[in-house]
Amino acid sequence: MIPVYLALLIFAVPVVTILYYPIALLFLRALGDTTLVKLLSIIPWEVVLFTYSQALVSSIGSVLIGSFLAVFFHETDFWGKRYLARICEITFFLPSILVVLSLVGVWGSRGWLGRWGLGQSLYGWPGILLAHVFFNFSLVFKTVGQALSEIDRTEEKVALSLGASRWYVFFNVTWVKLRSAVLQSSILVFLFCSSSFLIILMLGGGPRFNSLETAIYQAVKIDLDIPVAVSLAVLQLVVCFVVQLAYKPKAVFSKVSQGSAQWKLFPQQKSFIRWALVVLVWLTIFSQVILPLMNLTLSGMKGLTTCNWIDLGMAILRSLDLGIRVALVSTLISFCAAYGVRHSNHSFLNAMVHFTCTLPIALSTMVLGLAITIAFSQADWLRETWWAVVCVQSLSVLPMGFRIFNESFSRIEVEIYRTLESLGAKKHLQLFYFEFPYLKKTLALVLVTGLGVSLGESGAVMLFESQAKTTLPLWLFKLMGKYQFEEAQAVGVVLLALTLIIFGLREKWQSSN
Repeated sequence: MIPVYLALLIFAVPVVTILYYPIALLFLRALGDTTLVKLLSIIPWEVVLFTYSQALVSSIGSVLIGSFLAVFFHETDFWGKRYLARICEITFFLPSILVVLSLVGVWGSRGWLGRWGLGQSLYGWPGILLAHVFFNFSLVFKTVGQALSEIDRTEEKVALSLGASRWYVFFNVTWVKLRSAVLQSSILVFLFCSSSFLIILMLGGGPRFNSLETAIYQAVKIDLDIPVAVSLAVLQLVVCFVVQLAYKPKAVFSKVSQGSAQWKLFPQQKSFIRWALVVLVWLTIFSQVILPLMNLTLSGMKGLTTCNWIDLGMAILRSLDLGIRVALVSTLISFCAAYGVRHSNHSFLNAMVHFTCTLPIALSTMVLGLAITIAFSQADWLRETWWAVVCVQSLSVLPMGFRIFNESFSRIEVEIYRTLESLGAKKHLQLFYFEFPYLKKTLALVLVTGLGVSLGESGAVMLFESQAKTTLPLWLFKLMGKYQFEEAQAVGVVLLALTLIIFGLREKWQSSN
């Protein structure tokens, strides 16, 4: 059991150092600076109201669109069905700054449609909601679609045979089975939208639409008001933690046969309504996803002719350097966590590991960055070498990496371990000669996931910004702030190309995993 305890130790040391210790100091700092009454008095409650109201509206919109697409996708056969699924997955994997740049380039008042008088101002509620729905509807689509493909459809067949209408069966049987998946995905979307930073910063249009994330960033970087930043961070941490208590990583469904999973409640009919819905879905996807990305690609290709290739090359190298470090650290931590859970028989210890690995879902980039800043205020090398950014981004990847490893470990039958033990293979031999070869594609998948998340993340980079180092998202943000949209689109198309390459590698290893 020495390798198991060693793996748990390798997992525990970094999470205690860069997660629990900074968060504990953050709470102590909030309680030590002032009383509870004064703490509540300095919080801008209009910012709190906007943060969670926009998160609620955004999550409702994402759930409505994502659930409709999931049901429509599963129940209807139409042209391009496979491509629609890929497009929906790409939207969630895209960096948020590319989402903003793509939407503004088409739908903004100065965008492609704006030149023809069809554009609109995206600053404020319209742009924030549009970007959040663009970014999160695919999460609902994937979660509800997976649930719909896994649930047993026997009850629907029985209800139809007894004379119930198909719509009655859907709302009273099928939808009841899907409610858990819809609830879990809506909780995730709410957490993501409430901790959204760059979308609010770029599409908020000023202090009128200020969220807790942007307020923390302003308090730390501009106002240098750490007590206010700590108060906002603690408030956001408490709210997100309470919301996360209702989240379960995956709903449990019955094991069904392939034929039952492919059964559809609504038979295929060549009706006008069906074809109208197909056209409506594709028009929506084309106008909100395909057209913005096409416009970004075409405009960015033109801007590359005037771009500074030396600066662009250095930004790419810095982004890849940061991403590789994040990928290695997050993969090591998440693998050790999943390995320890697979081989440990201590239920309490396993529960703590599960809790720790899902905790970063409730922690935003700014909260983690602020906590690490307070905990290691004297360690300037963390900022100068960007290891503080690596810590924040690695914690953000931890929930995904742990889930991927945990699912792969769960597919290994217990009888295999018993056979290996009967042949005299101890834990370290099982690890190097069986588990590592078996999980090599999973390792590659987690590495690529960490690289992709780091490549598009900009919040931690902006919080620990260094004038001598500029990544692609940071450079893109600065160009958009200066209204240099041609240069920004050139950088954006490079970031988009790297993101699609990483997404393709991720899909390759995920499908073969």
